[in-house]
Amino acid sequence: MITIQKQEILNYLRKSKEHPTAETIYKAVKKKIPTISLGTVYRNLNILLESNLIKEIKIKDKTRYDGNDIKHQHLICKTCGSIEDSEILEDYSKKIKKSVSKFKPEQISITVYGTCKNCKEK
Repeated sequence: MITIQKQEILNYLRKSKEHPTAETIYKAVKKKIPTISLGTVYRNLNILLESNLIKEIKIKDKTRYDGNDIKHQHLICKTCGSIEDSEILEDYSKKIKKSVSKFKPEQISITVYGTCKNCKEK
């Protein structure tokens, strides 16, 4: 069953390219549902994670969330913590699935760490 709160959280994450924290999601959803609590946001994020509708990204000491349902990888800047979605490694994921003979991969997660353009130019 999908509640109004869960649907609003999922809608926000599907539209966001920012990979927001739970607190950022809470502030955005609270504008539409003033009675929502931060605890409700966390509970619904956990349900959405368990249902594989969203992804969790842990960087340094923060947890961020991704609602992009198109297969992609993440490029994470080690300097500023920015996250970019990328589809450049999709062929690599396909090769991994083909090369594994006695194991059926259900999910492949590739994360590339480095320095973003903004930090590189500083």
